[in-house]
Amino acid sequence: MINKYNRAIKILHEDGPVRLAEETISYLHYKYQQRLLRNYLSDGNIIMDEVLQNISNQIWYLDEESMVEYTEPIGDRAPANLAQYSLQPQPDSRFICEVPSCRLVGPSAVGFTANDELILATASGDKTTLIKRFPLFLGEISIKSGISQSYRGSEQLDYVFPLVPFYNQYYYHWIVEYLPKLRALEKYEQETGIEPDILIPADPPSFVTESLSLLGYGSDRWREWNPANYSVNHLIVTNHRNHNMTSGFLHSLDDYEWLRKQMRSGVNSTSKNRRKIYISRQQSDRGRKILNYEQMTEELVSRGIEPLIMESLSFAKQVKIMMEADMIIGPHGAGLVNMIFSDNPKVIELLPENDLRPHFYMLSDLLDFDYDSLVVETDDQTNMLIHTQGLSTLLDKANV
Repeated sequence: MINKYNRAIKILHEDGPVRLAEETISYLHYKYQQRLLRNYLSDGNIIMDEVLQNISNQIWYLDEESMVEYTEPIGDRAPANLAQYSLQPQPDSRFICEVPSCRLVGPSAVGFTANDELILATASGDKTTLIKRFPLFLGEISIKSGISQSYRGSEQLDYVFPLVPFYNQYYYHWIVEYLPKLRALEKYEQETGIEPDILIPADPPSFVTESLSLLGYGSDRWREWNPANYSVNHLIVTNHRNHNMTSGFLHSLDDYEWLRKQMRSGVNSTSKNRRKIYISRQQSDRGRKILNYEQMTEELVSRGIEPLIMESLSFAKQVKIMMEADMIIGPHGAGLVNMIFSDNPKVIELLPENDLRPHFYMLSDLLDFDYDSLVVETDDQTNMLIHTQGLSTLLDKANV
């Protein structure tokens, strides 16, 4: 509540009372729609994973998932408060099913049954996330007339497998939440001989199409999503493994081992040289840039560590670099998720002191990689000031 009050004061001072009134009306409308959606879903208009098997034409299960265990931070490897994330639920076994006569609606292609029931696996798999961020899933909705009826459209699709993220920026989530779903699609295609259209975001970032191509899914297999209303004869659905600070992190070792194997098989890397790389965020517009970047990179380069801007490289090139890396260092950010494609690197994460998140501590721990971290001073935009003495001490400890 204090944050909302402070934001209101800031808008009033910087933009004036008219803008504050507009923002207030917009917020109240959002809260009203959120309340209607919560009531709508509580009336049984939602299909959870455990119910999907009852409404599916067919359902297939992959092998039982490997156990996922995390160790608590020991010593100074990571901040002690990350220990609270070490107890995460085990992922359920992957399934994939075929749901008849569905409708796809909204910005992220949410699935509804013929009875206007929302299929949760197509909307993050988590009810709390769906309600909190519903505009990203459903856009403008009219709950009283039935959500899926709020959209108009007549296009008919046959077999469809949706891979449309609801996040605004989603490289990390594409790697850990969406691409692993293709492991289940592989099972479906083996069992049925059917190759569904893969639904992807409209005007997708290059990493979406390049990663799909590397996995063997060329442009003849995917269709860009137009946020409208489509009828689907056979909607192909697998469980969604959500990753966020609210609902938790459903990591799957089996997903990542499959993804690593598939991606690496499509990349030719014969180099025997091992690389030490720094993943730069200097071109990011979301903070965590290094304020004293030149001073820091001088120290890194003197130790044989290459600063790289990963988003400037093709996806295949990023995978190749990770295959050759025996050290990965960088600020907390999506680029670190590429460690999945590495063998057994040393990982060093630079963590902003005002925003400690467990994503890469957990991922390193799950993959059994050697992990260390450095908590650093930040400004109000979470940009980071690196004290080179602390960095040097950490690199000395890693024998770099």
